[in-house]
Amino acid sequence: MRGRFLLIAAGAALFAAADSAAADIQTFGSFAPGVARFSADSGVEGDLASIPLTLGLRVKRLSLRASVPYLEVSARTPEIPIPGPIPGLAIPEQSIDQSGMGDVVFTPAVLLAGGSGHSALWGSLRAKLPTADEQDGLGTGQFDYSPGLGVLVPLGTRFTAGGLVRYDVRGDTPEIEYEDHLAATLGGTVRLGLLDALTAMVSRGDVSPDHGDPVDTFSLAWYHPLVPGHGAAFTATALTGLGGDPQTLGVSIGIAFNDGPWDWGR
Repeated sequence: MRGRFLLIAAGAALFAAADSAAADIQTFGSFAPGVARFSADSGVEGDLASIPLTLGLRVKRLSLRASVPYLEVSARTPEIPIPGPIPGLAIPEQSIDQSGMGDVVFTPAVLLAGGSGHSALWGSLRAKLPTADEQDGLGTGQFDYSPGLGVLVPLGTRFTAGGLVRYDVRGDTPEIEYEDHLAATLGGTVRLGLLDALTAMVSRGDVSPDHGDPVDTFSLAWYHPLVPGHGAAFTATALTGLGGDPQTLGVSIGIAFNDGPWDWGR
């Protein structure tokens, strides 16, 4: 409960201080609680509730973004038969219920070309810090990093295409050897009326450690400005798995400030 309170208090402080920021320094952030359900071919299934708080600032051609999540994980594993001379021997069904702070993700980015409402090209380096408790299954306890390249290209007055390519380098645990892999996101944003926007994205991301198959997802996000011209907006996102293992289905709703679908630096 204390972790949730700190996240909410920090988010409120960000929005309260944003109007006093200097003209050449833009603060931004978002607060978007979500829930997801996952299931794997092995029979493992579970639910994940997350309360991620994102804070950041842009100074001319530099962007600094940090995401701090609070997690609640509930997972169940099926009964596993043990082959051998003793019939009926099996590892019983197990359940896991844990909660706590997740891994902090810090992403500095540099605008290489464009920006300010035009096409934008940027380079970034996403770093995952092992702040979660790996004993509770909330993280791997290892440092990961991902150099990336992103682009936004307006196509007319209502449509913006975007993409992000990164190479994920993952730290191995004593039990699991993770594969480094190329990840990509491609999609676009269309304006609905004068203010609202709808963003559709297809992503190929994490690789399963046991057989190396990538996980594909599709997301659809609605962006609705609350006060025109002041940066605050309501957001709602739905996500579903397209392929790979495990399969995931999730939704989130929240508030964003100066962090819309046309902003660079993710």
